[in-house]
Amino acid sequence: MLPSNASPPNSPTEPAALPGEQVEIRCSFDGSWTSGFEIAEVLATDGSGHKLQIKRVSDGEILPSLFPPDVVRGRRFPSG
Repeated sequence: MLPSNASPPNSPTEPAALPGEQVEIRCSFDGSWTSGFEIAEVLATDGSGHKLQIKRVSDGEILPSLFPPDVVRGRRFPSG
């Protein structure tokens, strides 16, 4: 349960994703999802929502572009 003064996830003031969370990024070429990334930082923008700074897990490199939340999703783990 959220504290009474906390914003619910996905609200304009609080992003659903948090730094350190493993995520997948949607490929702009074919629309597939690629794993191996995590959120490095969540940056508020001037009225246009949040942008995500993404880090590649394999080498710890921060990607040069900021990503809108709609091309980032939580990592999907295989069931079983």
